[in-house]
Amino acid sequence: MNGNRRKALRTAGAAAVIAWLAASASAAPAAAPIRPVSFADVTFEDSLWAARQETNRRATIPHVLGELKRRGSLSGFAVLAGEAGEPYRGYMWADSDVYKTLEGIAASLRTSPDPSLEKEAERIIGLIVRAQAADGYLMPHLQIAEPGTARYADETTRTCESYSQGHLIESAVAHHETTGRREYLEAAIRTADLLARVHAEGKLEQISGHPGIEIALVKLARATGDDKYLELARSYVANARAMSSLWSGGRPFLADDEPAGHAVAACYLYAGATDVAALTGDTALLHLLEAKWEKMVGRKLYVTGGIGLPAGEAFGPDHELLNERAYCETCAAISAVFWSHRLFLASGDARYVDLVERVFHNGLLAGVSLGGDRFFYVNPLASRGDHHRQPWHGCACCPTNVVRFLPALGQYVYASTDA
Repeated sequence: MNGNRRKALRTAGAAAVIAWLAASASAAPAAAPIRPVSFADVTFEDSLWAARQETNRRATIPHVLGELKRRGSLSGFAVLAGEAGEPYRGYMWADSDVYKTLEGIAASLRTSPDPSLEKEAERIIGLIVRAQAADGYLMPHLQIAEPGTARYADETTRTCESYSQGHLIESAVAHHETTGRREYLEAAIRTADLLARVHAEGKLEQISGHPGIEIALVKLARATGDDKYLELARSYVANARAMSSLWSGGRPFLADDEPAGHAVAACYLYAGATDVAALTGDTALLHLLEAKWEKMVGRKLYVTGGIGLPAGEAFGPDHELLNERAYCETCAAISAVFWSHRLFLASGDARYVDLVERVFHNGLLAGVSLGGDRFFYVNPLASRGDHHRQPWHGCACCPTNVVRFLPALGQYVYASTDA
């Protein structure tokens, strides 16, 4: 990156970026000096990213869909929709893997139409919509395998329903942006409205447990133009300043300027909080997040841009960065991009996109094979020859995160200005 470009990025005003964030995706103000470019407007023609996106479309998505079927991740929706031909097989957040895959398919279809892939996605979406309860609730594992579990009662320790439901919302927004249809978006609205009622009916101290819903609610607010979803995201973020969860390392995610807790959950929360800070003009929160990012980059970041140690998949002590003990989950690399990109949009500071670029070429790409059908969950920087990519993982968050990230890569590569 040349010096002039770096200077231009750093001197761009945050106020105008906030104005863009507050607008709906279809009505970004022309006066904003920095605006993100839709990935649909970016075409890669190079030998690296064009090839990786094509591999994702032709190999990774079909492979992932096959594994989701084989492992039973779709069976919960079929059971709840009354169409089960097999017993439920899945785990607590298996539905989130399906939602992320659908988000990736929507992004891929937006740039590379594929009638057969679109037909399969619509079939799965139809199952999801029919599986959803009338009040908007959907958490197949709890509803089928643990039907006596109280809704949202265990968010801070185990169930984390809002994590899965956040991914539902993100995939529905992506589907709506690609197709213009609203059936899936309406399902997402029902889910978000249920969460709003949960907060309004005496559970205002609710936090997301494993974050992710905060990002989703901001996306839904933009897609619908309804600020109540932004307000709900703000409520989750505000509570994360005072309440801890199993994932936050024993203290609230936003208690201070120390990056702590499960690395993926933390960076998802920090990304959503950055959106909320920019949208609401909360400069104190934005400064806190900037300070967290500085400590992460200066003390807890591997040279690849990877983050996290094996103990709790979490941030560790300062400068504890042993190569063989690196965890560097693929999802953590992606979550760091989400957060860093949002900080760039809120500040115009090129340091944030420098990290995005580093993660692209190192921490992210290591997570998927050139063939597109083998994956690392953990990405250590050294191995004794016993660490290999696998066709799937018991917790499939990383393969499905790759599926949704690669088709939308262009939005992180370019931004536009009026200068």
